[in-house]
Amino acid sequence: MVAKENVNAEKKSKKTENKKEIEKSEKDGPPKEGVAEGEETKAETENSLVDDKRLFVMNLSYQVTKEELQELFGKFGEIVDIEIPFRKHGKGVPLGIGFIRFVTSESAISAFAQLDKSYF
Repeated sequence: MVAKENVNAEKKSKKTENKKEIEKSEKDGPPKEGVAEGEETKAETENSLVDDKRLFVMNLSYQVTKEELQELFGKFGEIVDIEIPFRKHGKGVPLGIGFIRFVTSESAISAFAQLDKSYF
């Protein structure tokens, strides 16, 4: 008798779970063509993490300044911010990398196209 009650309880919980899933899918609307249900949320999450206005610059001299980077990249568009990270315990020694954030993604794309694989 106890086993029968457990089976009935499991069936009821599965039915309520299925009803919730159906209600949720009806509320969200029909799935988009060519996109799986889980892929849509994954793509949205990835897009929110990508900053298409920010360039990563590597192999910089340890003596490079923000002003020099401003001068080089400024001709491609307005720059919002330039970051040159430093080592934690290196007493102010730069890592040799930088991040340049432009106002528009077109500026970042044109700077990348012109300066990719070039020496500074």
